[in-house]
Amino acid sequence: MGDKVISGSISTDLIKPVSFKSYMIADQWGENMFRFLFSAVPACVIYFAFMSVPTIAADPLRILLFAISVICGIVIIYHIHYLLGLTSFWTGNAYYIDWFMKAFYELFAGTFVPLWFYPQWLLHVGTFLPFRLVTFEPIAILAGKTDLEGALGIIALQGFWIALLLLLEKWVWSRAQHKIFVQGG
Repeated sequence: MGDKVISGSISTDLIKPVSFKSYMIADQWGENMFRFLFSAVPACVIYFAFMSVPTIAADPLRILLFAISVICGIVIIYHIHYLLGLTSFWTGNAYYIDWFMKAFYELFAGTFVPLWFYPQWLLHVGTFLPFRLVTFEPIAILAGKTDLEGALGIIALQGFWIALLLLLEKWVWSRAQHKIFVQGG
């Protein structure tokens, strides 16, 4: 979104007959599907050709809860990115804000190191942030590290974060519409 503000193309995006948020989500969804099809799928095919296919000892209910949790995690990260992108209306560029968010995400989502290995104080800080709900918790559901009751609690917490981010996003968007400036043109 920051690139659109800098280039001035955001002005034409705002007058399109579709909401700006829907346009941005569809654009990002298309980009992610392209990356998935041309990066993740070939990597998995190559991996499975040389390694054994991993088995998942999960019951169908656990797999369903995992799928719901993954979808909620995707929605959460989309809203976080969109919300941070809206800061470019004030800053002109959200690059550094996005960079810090990615660092926090990598630290608190459990993508590099599972959160089980973190010191207690760092784990406590991470419980107040939504990042663990995007990657770590869905995987914990599938791996059986979370019981079914805990999985429902995680999905409810994801729903809470989605609602909170939506409210915050609406408030920031209402402010951003009055603050827009276009650089370039």
